[in-house]
Amino acid sequence: MLKKFLTTTFLIGALAVSSVSMASTAHAQDASANARYLAGEFERRHDANVGLAADIARIAMVAEYPGIVVSDIMMSEQMTMEDREQFLELVDPFFAFAAAQAATELKAHVDRVGWDGIAEAGPVTMSIAFDIVSNLRDLDFQRSTLSVFEPYAEREDINAYVFVMFYDDVMAANGEAQKWGTAGQCENGQWAPATIQDRANVDARREAVGMMTLAESIEVENQYCGTE
Repeated sequence: MLKKFLTTTFLIGALAVSSVSMASTAHAQDASANARYLAGEFERRHDANVGLAADIARIAMVAEYPGIVVSDIMMSEQMTMEDREQFLELVDPFFAFAAAQAATELKAHVDRVGWDGIAEAGPVTMSIAFDIVSNLRDLDFQRSTLSVFEPYAEREDINAYVFVMFYDDVMAANGEAQKWGTAGQCENGQWAPATIQDRANVDARREAVGMMTLAESIEVENQYCGTE
């Protein structure tokens, strides 16, 4: 059955490619010079980057799949709170292994083509790469990518709010000043942000990404600190 399905799928794909090729040949003579140039540019970019884009997507799935399975089990199986805690502790090595594997493979691509080479595959691929990096357990590598991804966050090619949280967490964990004041901890029942660079202008930066003021955020966080 599987062989029949694969054979049928292959034939449908082959016929589709053949139809596209014939249509392209038939219409090429009627196309403008610029349209033919654009079609050639499409083919060049596609052929140059489709393999890399597929690799980045595969790495992302390897990194995310443990979470997908855990989420499915937690939604479909009965468990007590104690079961839940012990279950998550038992499967944590799978997450650590997947993260390490994703880091190794992504670094290999960066070493081979550089971030500029990965960027040539387009903003969607860079967004997927950011998702990989943001979930790794490699602070040094994450720190090295902040300047890479920040322009994509500014253009909203990646989620700006998620990038802000990622940036601040990485900087604070590295003992450096954060930009938006999202990283901090509870101290004596009050939430205290880690060191913030240019604190006088932090609210302007927060407003630019749709966040409440720092004072408002501290007030919200204080409610959680009071319950600890």
